Amino acid sequence: TMYFIFGVWSAMVGTSLSLLIRMELMIMGNLLSDDQLFNV
Repeated sequence: TMYFIFGVWSAMVGTSLSLLIRMELMIMGNLLSDDQLFNV
C-alpha cells in the first residue's frame, strides 16, 4: 500500500510540474522567474 501511495503522489507531483512548465513556456512573459535569476 505504501508503494501505491508513493506512486500516486509521484504522478501528481510530476503532472503538476509538467503543467507548470507548459504554462511557463506558453505565456510569453516570465511566470516563474525573470532574467535576473541567471545573473548571480
